[in-house]
Amino acid sequence: MTIGERAIRGVKQTAKKEGRAEGRIEGINYVAQEMLKEQIEIKQIAKVTKLKEEELEKMKAELASA
Repeated sequence: MTIGERAIRGVKQTAKKEGRAEGRIEGINYVAQEMLKEQIEIKQIAKVTKLKEEELEKMKAELASA
């Protein structure tokens, strides 16, 4: 395997990991939004999702204005 092939392989592996992480973040945000729609307390959502209460407040405001 050449140096270029190894570099390409490394880039592909990094991209795959980043894609998985993005997917997890999107999933957590979706769950948080659904919990907000169900009017679950922000403190409880923060505890479950590990999102900051400030983030959830912003998300709640965005949902209310949509």
